[in-house]
Amino acid sequence: IVTTFENMRADKIFILGTKCYLNGSPVFANNFAVLFDNWLCLLPASPEESKIAPLPEKILIYSERYRDLYSECGFPVQSIRLVTALRFMYLKEMTVQNGDGILILLPILKNEAEMILNMVKKAVEGNNWAVYVKPHPSGNYQIDVNKFSKKIILVSDNLKELFSLCNVIITTGSSTAVEAQLIGKKVI
Repeated sequence: IVTTFENMRADKIFILGTKCYLNGSPVFANNFAVLFDNWLCLLPASPEESKIAPLPEKILIYSERYRDLYSECGFPVQSIRLVTALRFMYLKEMTVQNGDGILILLPILKNEAEMILNMVKKAVEGNNWAVYVKPHPSGNYQIDVNKFSKKIILVSDNLKELFSLCNVIITTGSSTAVEAQLIGKKVI
């Protein structure tokens, strides 16, 4: 069984259920997340947790840095595999124009999104920047961007199109930031 893996409660329940009810079927976990230096939730709290928490047989990691972090947190070294990040392969074929806009990738939580938009509101007043806002696909909220600024445009286009409109990407932490950096965009 192949599944995503962020070492969250749902991951642990899934792995435990698989091991208990599917006769020990092996679980291969794909850690697709991009780990930022201040993200601790995607790693075990301690090496002791790794001894008791349900773990997949193999964890697919995209960089040596992540492999080392998982190893330091007590994940068994033999279960960690360094692999190519397939989710970024499409970028090799991508040619993107540099627009003069700003793309803001909103976080999952509404209060954080509103906080970012309040900060952006102050920055865009008096400037001629086109500001595009893309809600997080897992965010379960509606947001009225006009209450922050009439210059903000709410978008749902695919990232390739949005990247062509913008030169700067603003995010609180997203794997999309890595994609933007890989194609030469400025990321804040």
